[in-house]
Amino acid sequence: MSKCLPPPSDPPAPDYNTPRILHIYLDGLTHRHLTITDMDKSRPLYKIDQNSGTLFSSKPHMTISQASSSSTTPPTTIGTVTFHSWSRSIDLELHGRPIPFEPEGIFTRA
Repeated sequence: MSKCLPPPSDPPAPDYNTPRILHIYLDGLTHRHLTITDMDKSRPLYKIDQNSGTLFSSKPHMTISQASSSSTTPPTTIGTVTFHSWSRSIDLELHGRPIPFEPEGIFTRA
């Protein structure tokens, strides 16, 4: 007599109500590269790279990439950050969706 096994279950949905601990590490002496890891600190999740030009010359100023599990696979860019000169506005784009940051008042920090 054979046993019927239940179908494999889907992975549990993420719980967005529970805080998630992420660790941010500065890479290198110039601090132009950041690595964001999960709570276990062993698996890189994201990489943030500041462009090598000056802050007001090369756009986008920062790129956000999903960390690659292989050294031969290039990381996938998932977002960009652009700082506007003569303003405190910041344009953030994640997965192709623009997210503008505009401070409300003269002394407001975003």
